[in-house]
Amino acid sequence: MEIDYATPIEEIRLRYVVTHSAIDLEKTLNEIFRDVASTSYNKEDITDIFHLQVINSRKNNDTKLTLLEIKVLNMPYSSIKEFEDRILDEHDIREICKTFDSCKLDENCQFLKELYETEMKIREIYTTIARMQHLNLKNSKVKLLKEYQENEASVKARLMNEFFFIEFSDYKNIDSRRDAKLEDLLDAMRDVRKIDDIGKIVTELSHPKLHLEELFNELSRVPEAIGRLESFRNCIAHNRFISENDVENFRRAKSIVDEIYNRFVSQLSAGEI
Repeated sequence: MEIDYATPIEEIRLRYVVTHSAIDLEKTLNEIFRDVASTSYNKEDITDIFHLQVINSRKNNDTKLTLLEIKVLNMPYSSIKEFEDRILDEHDIREICKTFDSCKLDENCQFLKELYETEMKIREIYTTIARMQHLNLKNSKVKLLKEYQENEASVKARLMNEFFFIEFSDYKNIDSRRDAKLEDLLDAMRDVRKIDDIGKIVTELSHPKLHLEELFNELSRVPEAIGRLESFRNCIAHNRFISENDVENFRRAKSIVDEIYNRFVSQLSAGEI
C-alpha cells in the first residue's frame, strides 16, 4: 500500500549518515523540525513527537561524519519530506544519505508482494506453454544464467525451473529460435526414421519462432508488461526512490499481466489451448 502523506502515522523511524560542518548537528536538526512542525502543522512543542539519537559522530578530515537515528510520532509522512527538504538547504550539511525509513520499508514490502504475484503469474504461463510445446530454452535466443546451468538438479529439487534463471528483460526472446548450427541438425537427425522427415527437420530448425505465441497469442503482450516492470523491480531490489512514473508503470503492467493470466486460465480450462 502506498504511503498516505497526509494522515498521521503512529511512529516513523529513520536513520541518516550526515557529512557536515555544523557545530551542534543535533540542535540544528531539532530546530529544523520544530520550524516545520510549527509552520505547517501548528505544533509548537516537539518534545513528544521528535526524538533524535546520535549513534556516532567523528571528525572526517575537515568535516564531521555523523550517524543518527530519528523517531517521529503521530505526524504525517509529509512532515518528513518537508524536514528533509529543509536539511538539504542547510549550508552546514555537505551530504546526507538516508539508510532506513520504516514507512518506505512497509510500502516496499507491499509492492514486493504484488510484484512477486505478478512475476509468478508470468512464470506459470510460460512454464505451462513451454512444457506443452516440449520447449528446451537451449533452442531459444534467451541466455540461461550460469547458476542454473551449473546447479540444474538442485534448482529442480527446490521446485524451480529455467524460467527463474533468465534475465527478466530476456522473456521477450523466449519464442525466438536461436540460429541453428550444423550440430543441431545432426542431433535432430539421430531420431530420423524416414528420409521425408529430414526436410521437416530442416524447415523447423530454420523457423524463426518456437510456436509458443501460436498456441497462446496473448504472450505477445507480455514484453510490454515486462518493459514497464524493469525500472520498478530495480528500485525495489536496490531500495531506490520509487517515482510516481514507476508506480504508474507497475500498476499498468500488473493490469496487463492479470488480464493475460485470467484469459490463459480460462482458455486452458475450456480446452482452447
